[in-house]
Amino acid sequence: MGNESQQNCWVGISQPGHDDAAAREVLGSHKVMWGSDYPHNEGTGPYTREHLRQVFCDTDPVELQQILAGNAADLYGFDLDALAPLAAQHGPTHGEIAVHLDELPAEPNEALLKNVIAA
Repeated sequence: MGNESQQNCWVGISQPGHDDAAAREVLGSHKVMWGSDYPHNEGTGPYTREHLRQVFCDTDPVELQQILAGNAADLYGFDLDALAPLAAQHGPTHGEIAVHLDELPAEPNEALLKNVIAA
C-alpha cells in the first residue's frame, strides 16, 4: 500500500484475525479500529475478550488503546473522558487482553476456532 492508503483509509474490524492484526504493519496501527455490536451467534460473544487475546495479546498497551478506542475517537470526535465511565464498566482493557489465551473455553464459538494457530 502506498502513502495514500495511510492518509485515506481506515480499517474497522469487529472479528479480527491474525491477518487483520498483521495489516497494522502496512497500514499503520493509527488507522485500525476495533468495535463490536454483535451479541449474536455469528459474533465473538460471549468470548469477545478471549477472541481479542488470541489476536492482540502481545500488542503494546498504547497501541492497543488506540485500536480499542483512541483511533475511533480521533476519527469521529468522541470525547474519551466523557466515555471513560462506560469504558471502565464494559471494557475491554489492555490488562484483560494482554494475557495469552492458552486454552479455549469448553464450548468455543466459531470466532475463537478460526483464530487457532496450528502448532
